[in-house]
Amino acid sequence: MQTPLTPSAGTAQPAGPAPGLIYAGFGIRLVALIVDFLVIGAIGGLVADILGLGFIGLWGADWRDLAFWHVRYLGGTWLAWLVLQALISGAYFVYSWTHWSATPGQRLMNLQVRMDNNGSQPSQDVAIKRWALLTVPIVGNLPVFGFLVFVYQLYLAWTTSHDPNKQGFHDQRCGTVVVREL
Repeated sequence: MQTPLTPSAGTAQPAGPAPGLIYAGFGIRLVALIVDFLVIGAIGGLVADILGLGFIGLWGADWRDLAFWHVRYLGGTWLAWLVLQALISGAYFVYSWTHWSATPGQRLMNLQVRMDNNGSQPSQDVAIKRWALLTVPIVGNLPVFGFLVFVYQLYLAWTTSHDPNKQGFHDQRCGTVVVREL
């Protein structure tokens, strides 16, 4: 387990959780999340292909099948895909936050997820809760719920961008904060 971040040497710095650290804004966090989702999608696609599920929804799909209001059910294959994606996503985020304090996308952007009370790495329980509140993995692929998850994701974006500490709803509920070094 890593120790809390040590402050960087320097002069006057913007307000943040500790000297040498600043709260990460919405834009840089969004870029990191997009990178992470691309990595998760690639891993999930490769694993699904190896298991014989194929790249569901990517090869030979009609663009309307990819919209959140239209779900193309594929029976057991579709359900297996959803479970596989949830397992990969959960393992990816939880392992990254508890071992490195950041996902690969966050590391690329020089970000870290820390506990807001003491700067330590999130525990496994906190990481699981944060992942569940951030991604809502399976429910978003069900009809009607897809739109509600979309609205929820907009709410997360709004709370992150309007909070003075840049804590979205998921961060507030978990006691976490995303920071970057100066």
